[in-house]
Amino acid sequence: MVWGCKKMKKIFFGVLFLLVFLVGCGDTEPKISGYATANLEKQTIKNGETTQLNVKGFNNGNAPVKVHFEFATDKPEAVKLSYPANLEFVLQPGEDTGNRRVSVQAFTDTIRTDYLIVAKLVDESGKIVYSTNTILSVIK
Repeated sequence: MVWGCKKMKKIFFGVLFLLVFLVGCGDTEPKISGYATANLEKQTIKNGETTQLNVKGFNNGNAPVKVHFEFATDKPEAVKLSYPANLEFVLQPGEDTGNRRVSVQAFTDTIRTDYLIVAKLVDESGKIVYSTNTILSVIK
């Protein structure tokens, strides 16, 4: 009976040690994760008109993160984006940037041109956390 108790103690402490070891080896790095939305108020505008691009970024990771928006278009000479200089945010887990507005003015030399607009949510190291696309159509 005594020998059985000693064996049970060894098994118990072995399992306990293994559990402590496995828990200690868990992923301790903060998870940086997020997403963004970008929606045009008008999908189609006339040549030279302006519409609004509404963007919103979310932190769905487990650590605070400093992010900013970057924008690109496939034809920067024909699509003009204007926005406040301060599109930087420190987001806590579960927090969002709130709706932000970007003015978009576009031009075309043809009957109709479709332009790709890319909105990227980027962290302070320059890593793209999330990228989303939208298409703006411009007619003459």
